[in-house]
Amino acid sequence: MEVKFEVRMNTKKMFHFLMYHIYHSFQGPLSLLFAAAGIGVCIWTYGDVAMNWTVLYGFFGILFLIYEPVSLYLKAATQVKLNPVFKKPLTYVMNDKGIVTMQGEQKAEIKWEDLRAIKESRSYFFCYTSGQNAFIFPKKDFQDQSGEAQQLLHEKKEILKTKKYDGKTMDHEQEPENEEQTITGGKIEKNDH
Repeated sequence: MEVKFEVRMNTKKMFHFLMYHIYHSFQGPLSLLFAAAGIGVCIWTYGDVAMNWTVLYGFFGILFLIYEPVSLYLKAATQVKLNPVFKKPLTYVMNDKGIVTMQGEQKAEIKWEDLRAIKESRSYFFCYTSGQNAFIFPKKDFQDQSGEAQQLLHEKKEILKTKKYDGKTMDHEQEPENEEQTITGGKIEKNDH
């Protein structure tokens, strides 16, 4: 099975990835906890302490609630604007061996077993190549190949969860051993391992 599709990166797609990444790690839920605590203390202390303290608690609660999304949006906009890789669409070919990324004259390939994880949200797949970088695949960009693409990604996701390929266990903390270039998360990296 082979699936070929094109992704033109924009701020919305990058923002969705950053939000997913943060709110599925320690930092996102922690900021929500601080927001809830600040707003909760504001409501709980209303009328019992000086009004300036109540306002201060509410301010910090709201600040924790809106700071993360706003900062992530600005980061996404900056990344998309400044990264030359995002100026043109990226073409991806997924097959049983891995993912091939093409843009202009550049071509990079990563094997499925070299991925760290495959995560799925309602509208996207994220194929993590490291703890911070991932291929961002909007489901709508699969177009008429959506069924095949999602089936392939679900199969590989399950295999990565068990960390087994061809009967051997993979250590996903290790870096890939190939020396090819890979385009990941908007960066073209040279694997020198």
